[in-house]
Amino acid sequence: MKTFKEGQVDFYAPEGDITKKLAVFYNPVMSFDRDLTVAVLKAFKPKNYCDALAASGIRGLRAAKEAGIKEVYINDLNPSAIRLAEKNSKKNKLKPKLSNCEANFMLRDFDAGELECIDIDPFGPFIPFLDSALSAINSRHGLLCLTATDTAPLCGVAAKACQRRYGAKPARTSYAKEVGLRILISACARSAARHDFAVRPLLCYNHRHYFRLYLETKYGLGASHDMLDKIEYLQYCRECDWRGYARVNAFEDACPNCKNKLDWAGPVWSGKFADAGFLKKVKTGNKDVTRLVELLKAEQDVTLPFYEISHLSKLYKKSMPRKAELIKKLRASGKKAYETHFSGTGIRSERLPRF
Repeated sequence: MKTFKEGQVDFYAPEGDITKKLAVFYNPVMSFDRDLTVAVLKAFKPKNYCDALAASGIRGLRAAKEAGIKEVYINDLNPSAIRLAEKNSKKNKLKPKLSNCEANFMLRDFDAGELECIDIDPFGPFIPFLDSALSAINSRHGLLCLTATDTAPLCGVAAKACQRRYGAKPARTSYAKEVGLRILISACARSAARHDFAVRPLLCYNHRHYFRLYLETKYGLGASHDMLDKIEYLQYCRECDWRGYARVNAFEDACPNCKNKLDWAGPVWSGKFADAGFLKKVKTGNKDVTRLVELLKAEQDVTLPFYEISHLSKLYKKSMPRKAELIKKLRASGKKAYETHFSGTGIRSERLPRF
C-alpha cells in the first residue's frame, strides 16, 4: 500500500498496473473525473451521496470532505475494499456509512426516493445497475453519476454487444464517440421513462477511455414525454459525411446532399448533452477540468454530431485547414461553429463544412 493525496484527502491505495487483479481497485488517472465530481456535487448540493462501487472509497471521502455532504454511503462487494475504505475514513476523521454488499442488493435496500445522488463507476458498463439506481433515486431532486468504460461496443467496434446492452445500433464513424455518448443518454432516458420520470443531462462527456454522465431527475409524466421526444435516430452518409436526426417514420431514402445510400444509428439522444446554466455553477481549480466545462458550455448550441476535420480533408481530397480558420470561415458565413471536447481536430457546426 502507498499513501496518495487527492484534493483534501490523504488515503491508502495499492500500487501497480491498473487491472481488475488489484487487491483494491484504484486508478490515479481518474483523479480528473473525481475533481469534476466534487465540483458537480458542490453545484448540485444533494443531501446525501452513495458510491455503490467504491473500491478504496476515495470518491465518497472527497464528497464528504470537499463537497460537504453529511450523509455518505460507501459500498463495495470486495471485503478488502471496505476494510481499506474504513481505514481511509479514520485517517481523514470521516464517518461514512460503509457496507460490503453486491451493488444492486444495496441499492434495493433503500426506499424509493431516499437517495439524492447515486454514483456508479464500474469496470465496464453501468447498465447492470441502472434499474436499481432508478428505484432508489429521488425522482424530484436526484442526481445520477454514471461511468461507462465499454467504449468498443458504444463506438461500433463491437456492435452486437451494444445492441445487447443498450438496445441500440452504434456507428463506426469519425464521430463515433459522440454517437456512443448519445446512445448512453438515450438508454438512461428510456429506463427512467419506465419509472414514470425523466432524466436531464447536466454534464455528459467523453474523456480518455470512458464516458461520464451526470443526469438530473425530474418527476412527472409530462417531463417524461418531453424527454422521449428527444430520442430519435441518426441518419448519416458515409460518402459525403452528411448527418441528421429522424424518427423511424420519417427516414430519408437517400442522402439529401449527395443522393447516396444512408446508414443509421440509434436510438440516440438528439438534445443537448450538458446544461449551460448548470455549468456556470461548476467551479474547480483544475485547469483541465475548467477547459472541459468551457468547451461543453459552448458546444451545446449545435446538437448534430461534430465533424472531424481530418476525415473531411480525405473526403474532399484537400489539405487539412486550421481548425480556428475553418470556424472563423463558417461564422463569417452566418453559421454557428464551435470547438468540441470530443476531438482536438473536430468542430461542431450546423452545416456540413466546405473547404
